[in-house]
Amino acid sequence: MRFPVGCLVASLSLSVLCGCPPKEPVWEPPAKFPKQAPEKDYYRQLPPGALALRKIPPEMYPDFSRGFAGREGLEQAIRYSIG
Repeated sequence: MRFPVGCLVASLSLSVLCGCPPKEPVWEPPAKFPKQAPEKDYYRQLPPGALALRKIPPEMYPDFSRGFAGREGLEQAIRYSIG
C-alpha cells in the first residue's frame, strides 16, 4: 500500500513545526535602572585617620524582634554547650 504524498508532506510539516522549541527572547535590563556601582574592595586598607564604622540614626536600625522568637531554644542550646 502506498502512502499519499500529501499525508507525508503534512506529517513532516507538523513534526517540524511542533518539534522546534520556541526561541527564548534575550533579556535586557530595563532602561530606568541606573548602571550598577562598581564593586567595593573590602580588603583595601583605609586611609590614615579614616573610620571603618559610622553612626546611623535609630530609624535605620534593623528589626531584631524576629531573633527573640526562638529565645527558649537558644537558652537550651547554651545550657547544653556549657554543661
